[in-house]
Amino acid sequence: MGILILLVVLAVAGYLVWERTRGQAKRSGGRPAAPLRTGRVIGIGLAAIVVLAVVWVVADCVTTVGTKDVGVVTSFGKPTGRDLSNGVHLKAPWQKVTEMDAAIQPDEFAGNSCIQVRIGDSSTACADLTIRWHIAPDEASTLFQNYRSNDVNQTIRDSLVVTQLKGAVNDVLGTFNPLANVNTAANSSQDNTQISAAPNLDKFSQQIEDQMNQRLASMNHGTSQILIDSVTLSFLRLADSTQAKINAYQAEVGNTRIAEQRQKTATAEAAANQALAASVSHDPNVLVSKCLDTLEEIVKAGQTIPAGFSCWPGSGSNLVLGTSASGSADKSSSSTK
Repeated sequence: MGILILLVVLAVAGYLVWERTRGQAKRSGGRPAAPLRTGRVIGIGLAAIVVLAVVWVVADCVTTVGTKDVGVVTSFGKPTGRDLSNGVHLKAPWQKVTEMDAAIQPDEFAGNSCIQVRIGDSSTACADLTIRWHIAPDEASTLFQNYRSNDVNQTIRDSLVVTQLKGAVNDVLGTFNPLANVNTAANSSQDNTQISAAPNLDKFSQQIEDQMNQRLASMNHGTSQILIDSVTLSFLRLADSTQAKINAYQAEVGNTRIAEQRQKTATAEAAANQALAASVSHDPNVLVSKCLDTLEEIVKAGQTIPAGFSCWPGSGSNLVLGTSASGSADKSSSSTK
């Protein structure tokens, strides 16, 4: 706009000089050549200035809005209420178009940038999460008026989205007490293997998203200027003292599971022994068969069989184990009378 005004001023000044030069030429009767040449030069310059001014006006009437952006049209700093979609548009030369980013904005808060919260046991925690949001295209002019700055998109993020996100995270996680289940199991003698101290991250993510939508809508008479696409709470870092208590609790849960498994193993072994004893009492040859299997494994391993060892009941029996061509042991027995 400033350059256009400068061109107009130059054109007016050039025209006045040109008219003065023509007047001087007429008064001199057209004889002096210098005033005429000067007039022609000024005329050419004036024409050039007019052409530049026209080109500038035409160019200043055309604007382009980028993909997924919304162009807010202002006249002398005041929004006109006309918002432009992406593409090429015409506007008045004195109007200005400010592009606002309407694409999805993924903001991650993790590591040193995690969101500090105070949870239900009065300790502090740090939430790692990612939020995806975008501005409502119909609210672009209102957002521009309310958060106008050198970088309106960054101002909206910092002053509106991040501020409300921190409040929503504290509201949702403020009632979470990771030691509540641990205390319940300890005080009521419940089975601690059925109780978990881990937070339900998916549930908290949905609650934070709902809280954000409610907060943003209430700030604009029920209509959200910022639309939340998703909130993902990926990790909740607890205070060292709280985490140490949970680790101790988890260790006890592990000990309980080990004790339960030992009890099940002992029960199974007792049942097996009872079954074996019952089978032996009815058929002693069960032990003989197991003994023969053991001796066969000894022969295959190349170990020495004790002299006079027998798997058959009775003191006068001998066991003969021969080796076949294939290297397997043949089981045979002979009884002495």
